[in-house]
Amino acid sequence: MDGAREEMHTLPALRTALGDPANRAAIRRATEGGLDGSEYNNWIKQWGYDWFRVVRSRRHPEFIGQTITQIAYWKGSPAFEIVADLIAEEGNDVGISMGPFSPEDVKEAIVQPWVALSTDGALVPLGQGYPHPRSYGSYARVVEHYVRELGLLTLEDAVRKSTSLPAQILGLRDRGTLREGAWADITIFDPARVHNRSTYEDPHQYAEGFDIVLVNGVVVLENGATTGATPGRVLRHRLPDLGPGPRQASSQR
Repeated sequence: MDGAREEMHTLPALRTALGDPANRAAIRRATEGGLDGSEYNNWIKQWGYDWFRVVRSRRHPEFIGQTITQIAYWKGSPAFEIVADLIAEEGNDVGISMGPFSPEDVKEAIVQPWVALSTDGALVPLGQGYPHPRSYGSYARVVEHYVRELGLLTLEDAVRKSTSLPAQILGLRDRGTLREGAWADITIFDPARVHNRSTYEDPHQYAEGFDIVLVNGVVVLENGATTGATPGRVLRHRLPDLGPGPRQASSQR
């Protein structure tokens, strides 16, 4: 069952269950304590509600931009009840961003030579809603925080992890490197000026320090402003270029 179909079946059932006091109590115990008491993959038991922020709400626009903990404090209600009421009242009309990851875990992962950088930030219209800050600032944060401030990565490492390595993993042989015959996807930036401005409270902020961006050889950003050009295209992955072998050879036929 795909995600959309599964949601069609589970969301109405959940909303119905939350309307029954006994079921709601059972859901709260499972949510906050885990089905088996384990903390594995249970963000709320490990970190609480501090990292859950309302980014979309049709009935409660006053909640937008606030964490569940903040809302619970000024409403004088348990955090679970805030979440349960939002789901029961609004269903798909409410959206929540989550981000409970340990900075130490990120530091450990980011320095591994085989780890590529990416973001699953949403493509949203400028100024609409409260998307995760990564939608605007992921790569700027890498350069600013992990290269310039912490010194965990060299600039060359950060560029490789953002360009040629993910292209290699996805088998995109004509992307991710500056060479004759490759597509000209190029970013010209000043490492000393790169700054991520996007935050949870104000996510619609473009990063600073990126002067010119070319996609497929066409300038799409210049002097901090988009040009209106849309030369991008959908890319389909192939077998990864992670080393010589039968899989790599077969993918070239």
